Amino acid sequence: MAVKDLKEVIVGGRPVLILSAAKDLELASGSQCTAQLARASVQMIRGEWFLDRTLGLPLFDEEMTRGKNLPIAKAHYRSAIEQTPGVTALKSLEINPKGSRVEVVFEAITDTGEQINNNGVNGG
Repeated sequence: MAVKDLKEVIVGGRPVLILSAAKDLELASGSQCTAQLARASVQMIRGEWFLDRTLGLPLFDEEMTRGKNLPIAKAHYRSAIEQTPGVTALKSLEINPKGSRVEVVFEAITDTGEQINNNGVNGG
């Protein structure tokens, strides 16, 4: 993968590098890191990471695949975001099915009081 294509690097389940607007690699920290962790927590499917198959959302469990149960899916997404290190409150969460994919839109508050969303730090 070329560095110009790099957006974030995840090491040990935690994003540690980001590509800045100036195309420089920087360490993620504070609310920026929390935002990346929250995004990663709603994107990882259980069993996906070979080092720990228990991590991730159980989207392919029996209850999820049979009836496309949105209330159960929303509860899993909510739990994943709320358990993200650095997140103190979840302000809003929308789950929008789009064919075989799901769009997850959220806003949360970090332990530093900053607002984050699925795009980064407030407006990021």
